[in-house]
Order: sequence, then C-alpha cells, then structure tokens
Amino acid sequence: MDVSWRSFGVRLGLPWSKVNKFFADEQLTEQAIVSMLTYWRDSIERDRHQLKVLCIALREHGYVSLAGELYQGDLDDEIAPIAIHNGHLADVDMLFIAKHLCIDWTTLGIILGFKRSELKQIELCFRFSVVEASIEMLVKWREKHEANVNHLAMMDDALEQLEREDIRQELQTYYQQRYQQQNIHQI
Repeated sequence: MDVSWRSFGVRLGLPWSKVNKFFADEQLTEQAIVSMLTYWRDSIERDRHQLKVLCIALREHGYVSLAGELYQGDLDDEIAPIAIHNGHLADVDMLFIAKHLCIDWTTLGIILGFKRSELKQIELCFRFSVVEASIEMLVKWREKHEANVNHLAMMDDALEQLEREDIRQELQTYYQQRYQQQNIHQI
C-alpha cells in the first residue's frame, strides 16, 4: 500500500483522528498499517461481512483487481451507513471532497476561516499527500462546529465561493446516493 494508506483507513470507516494516531504511535508505516487493519477487523460490527466491506474499500480506493480477486460476489448490495443527521459530513465524505479539491484545498481553507499559518502547518505535516492534507483541514473545520450543524450546506456555500460548481454538483449527487436513498429504504 502506498502513502494513501491513511485515506484507505477512512474508506474502511475509521475516524481520521484514529488513523492518524496509528501513524503517530508506530515507528514504521508497515506496523501502522497492520495495527490499523487489526483494529478495524476487531471493531467492525459482527453482523457485517468483513471481507465484503474490505473489498468495497479496496475498490473505492482504486484496487479494483485485488478486490475482485478477494471477493467474487456482488459488492454493491452492502448497506451504506446512514448520516448522523441531515447535512452531516463524515470523514469518508471529507475524503470524497478532498479527492476533488487538489490544489484548491488551501484556497477553500481560507474561505472556511483558516489562517494561512494553520494551512502551512497542515501542509508540512502532510507534505506527501495533498488529499490527506485536505482531509486534515476539512476534519478540523468540521470539528470547529457544533455536532448538529448542516455541514453539507456550509460546504456547498464555500464551494460556491471557490467557484467550483463541478465539486458542488458531484458532492450533492454523492451525498444523495450515499445517505438519502438509504434513508428512504429505511423508513
């Protein structure tokens, strides 16, 4: 696994802060990855198909052939988690946004209220991955707000200010597919 292993941990459903703790606690990246995967395996709900969840995360992370080798069945029928509340953006949603931002992450950070010095510090800590620097910034932004705030609406406004209509539209589609369609089936 390459430097994007922390993003992969988020795809597995682990909180960004927990994934970063594995990185801080271990001396070697390989040890951190093993610790992260062991923690994930031990903490996943018993009624969920671990191999299936792992393969979905592998596929979403770009390891399509490995996912196909490990699991031959249908990966699309795994139930996605329901949003904590309407407009909540989880860490995996922040990953979705971060992957689309690329170099615009610092400009978005300014729009979201970060100081340039804060963004420079994040950039130094995550100098090998723009995506992971973006996730760090986005998670910090979310944590500055009350738990029941509509992050989706706030992000929509910020992306509008950034003039990234492409990301705004993709985020709305993604969010609706990931959460709102699940909510309809659960009612």
